[in-house]
Amino acid sequence: MFVASDATALVRHTRRVVYLDDGEVALVRADGYETATLDGGPTAKTPSTITWTSEAFDKGEFAHFMRKEIAEQPERSGAR
Repeated sequence: MFVASDATALVRHTRRVVYLDDGEVALVRADGYETATLDGGPTAKTPSTITWTSEAFDKGEFAHFMRKEIAEQPERSGAR
């Protein structure tokens, strides 16, 4: 099992992904996962199959996809 903020970080490792909706959490174990709402109500998620190849995505100069995502965030004008 892998956990990532974006499926592009996983294409080198798996083709099956489960997307969480806003307000959902997942309990991930080596043998499976469970999903639920933030208030504890169970949800049922069906894995999706991604069709992209790992060559379609590149981390560029970044060591990790998370660092790339942070760097790609738009600048906020007037941020405090």
